[in-house]
This record gives sequence, C-alpha cells and structure tokens, in this order.
Amino acid sequence: LAFLVVASTLIGDAVFPTLNAEVSPTLANTFNYAAPVVALCLSALLLHEPLTPF
Repeated sequence: LAFLVVASTLIGDAVFPTLNAEVSPTLANTFNYAAPVVALCLSALLLHEPLTPF
C-alpha cells in the first residue's frame, strides 16, 4: 500500500507538470483518469490483489 501511495504521488507530481508543458492540457489531464487504472493493475500484478467487479 505504501509503495502504491508513494509511487503514484511521486510519479504523478513529477509527470503532470512536465506533460502539461509539452502537450495540450486536455491530453495531459487524461493522466488523471489513467492513474487509478494503472494503480489497480499494479496492485494486481505486484501485490497479487484480487480483482473483483466491486
């Protein structure tokens, strides 16, 4: 849990301003929508968390 919290915060805080400067804000904001999906996939792959519909 700590890895997911720290990694997503560090990566998100580093990537978003950089991405926002390079591309349009609309495209950069898609990162905000993709971050929870990436965190869910990483928790399933790295921590073997079960994926359920709820």
